[in-house]
Amino acid sequence: MAAKSKNKTYWVCSECGYDTVKWFGQCPSCKAYNTMKEFKVAEPSQNRYARAEEDSQPAHLALAGTSDILDLSDVKAEEVARIHIGFSELERALGGGFVPGSVVLIGGDPGIGKSTLLLQSMCKMVGLGQVCLYASGEESPTQVALRA
Repeated sequence: MAAKSKNKTYWVCSECGYDTVKWFGQCPSCKAYNTMKEFKVAEPSQNRYARAEEDSQPAHLALAGTSDILDLSDVKAEEVARIHIGFSELERALGGGFVPGSVVLIGGDPGIGKSTLLLQSMCKMVGLGQVCLYASGEESPTQVALRA
C-alpha cells in the first residue's frame, strides 16, 4: 500500500517573504510583528504516477504517453528539408542545417560566443520567414536585447 503524502506547514512573512517551519510573533528577518502567515504545502510523492489526494488528476500531467516498442529497422527514416542560413560550420554540426520544429541546445564555457552565434542565426532564420524562440537560463532579457 502506498504511503499518503503529508502536508508540511510553513510560516511566511507577508512583509519580506522570509519562510520557516516555526511560527514567530516577530519576523527574524525584517523584525516586523504579526506578519507570519501559515501555509500548508503537500510533500511531493515519491511515486511519479501518484494521484493527488484532493482530485483524480495525475500528479505529473506533463508525462508523455507510452508508445509501442519498435525495431529500428521497421522505422521509416524520412529526409526532412533543412534550413540553411549560411553558417557552414554550424550547419555541419547540426547534420546539414536546422530541422524545422526542432530544438537546438548550445552549451559551453562563458564568453565563447554562444549567444552571439544563436542570435545571428535567429536573425537569418527570421529573414527567411521562420518563427524562432530564444530561451536563456543565464542571461537577463536586458542582456539578450543589448547583444541583439
